[in-house]
Amino acid sequence: MIKFKNDKGVTIVALVITAIVLMILAGVTVVSLTSGDSIIFNTKKAAQDYGEKEQQQQDVLSDIDKEREEYNNGNSGSTGPGSVTTVPNGQNWDLTKVTPIIDSSNNVIPVPKGFYYVSGSKDVGVVISDNISDRNKDDSHETAQYLEGNQFVWVPVNSMSDIYDQNNNKAQLYTFGANGISTKATYSSTGDKREPGVVTYGTQDSQINNLKEAGSSATTSAAFLTEIENEFDKIRNSVVKYGGFYIGRYETGSLSGNKVVVKAGNTDINKQNWYTMYRKQKELYKENKSVESGMIWGFQWDAALRWMQKNSALHTYVGGTTDKANFINTTFDYYLPSKITTTKPVNFENTIPSGSANATKVNNIYDMAGNVWEWTMECYNTHYRNLRRRYVYAK
Repeated sequence: MIKFKNDKGVTIVALVITAIVLMILAGVTVVSLTSGDSIIFNTKKAAQDYGEKEQQQQDVLSDIDKEREEYNNGNSGSTGPGSVTTVPNGQNWDLTKVTPIIDSSNNVIPVPKGFYYVSGSKDVGVVISDNISDRNKDDSHETAQYLEGNQFVWVPVNSMSDIYDQNNNKAQLYTFGANGISTKATYSSTGDKREPGVVTYGTQDSQINNLKEAGSSATTSAAFLTEIENEFDKIRNSVVKYGGFYIGRYETGSLSGNKVVVKAGNTDINKQNWYTMYRKQKELYKENKSVESGMIWGFQWDAALRWMQKNSALHTYVGGTTDKANFINTTFDYYLPSKITTTKPVNFENTIPSGSANATKVNNIYDMAGNVWEWTMECYNTHYRNLRRRYVYAK
C-alpha cells in the first residue's frame, strides 16, 4: 500500500530521451559556390540550426532534471481530471505531501507527490502511477497491461470505528461469511486476529537473523513489537488524515530481485518468507519524501474487501475465478477469500502472471481472490501470520 509521509519514496523511473538527429548535415556536401544555397550560406545556417536544436535539447534535459529532482524531493504531483487547492471539509491534508485532484465522479482524492492520476473514481477505484507517462490513461484491461509505472488504487475509509478498536488500541478485524456479510471480530491477545502483534511460537520474531532480514534494528521480540506498534500508529493516523489508503493494484512482483514492482504481467510473485517481504516492500519508496510503502495490514485488507462488497461485480468475480487463479486445490464457497495460515508462503507451480485476466479485476484491483496468497501484518494466534496481500499509505 502507499502511505503519505515525509521520508520514504520510490526511486525515479529512468526516462528515455530520443537523441536529436541532425538532418541538417544531409545535403550540405558539395553545392555551387555561386548559387543562393552556397556552401558558406548552408554552413552558417547549419550552425545556427544546430545551436537552436542543441538549446531545445538542453531545455528538455533541464525539464527532465527538474522533474526528477521534484520527484525525489516529493514535490511533483498529479493532475487528474481537475486539480484543486482545497481539501474536503474536516480533512487536514498536508499539501506539501499530496495534491488534491477531482476524480471522474467529482470526488476530491489525495494523490501523493511523485505520483500521477491514471483513471477511475472513488467508488470504483482511483488508479495512480509513479510514472508520468501513465498520467490520464483509461482503466481498461488492455491499457493496464502496458502502463509503465507501479500502480496503486485508493481505498476510502469512511469511519475509523470500522478499522480501529479504540478500547484495545488495536486494529478492528473482520470475519466474512458465506453470504458475503462481514462481522467484526473480537480482539484477543492470544486469539486468531491480532494486530499489531508479534509471533512468539518458535521464537520467530526474536531470532536475530529474522529481524535483520526484516531490516529491523530490534534484537528482541519486545523491541520488534514496539517498532510494529509505532508503524501501526503512523498508518492509522494517515488513514484518519486522508480518509483512506492506497493498495497495490497487483500482487507485488520481482520478489527475487533487489527492488519489487507493482505491475501487470509479473510471475516472480511467490516463494519469499515474511521477513524478506516485509523489508522489500518497505524499501520500495524509501527515496520519496512524501510516501511510505510496506506490507499490508489485516485491517487494510478487510477494509478493501468490505469496500469491494459494494460492487455487485464482486460476486461473479470470486465465483468465476477458479480457472483464473490458483487456490491450492481448495474449493471456496465464500464470496470473499478465506484466510489460510502456514509457517511458509505457499509455493505455487505454473504461477499466472499478475493482472493477466480481466475477470479477476474488482474496483480496478486485480487478483484479490487468488493467484498467489500474500503475507500480511496480521497475527494468527501466537503461531503464524495470515497470508493476504500488499499496501501503501499516506502520512
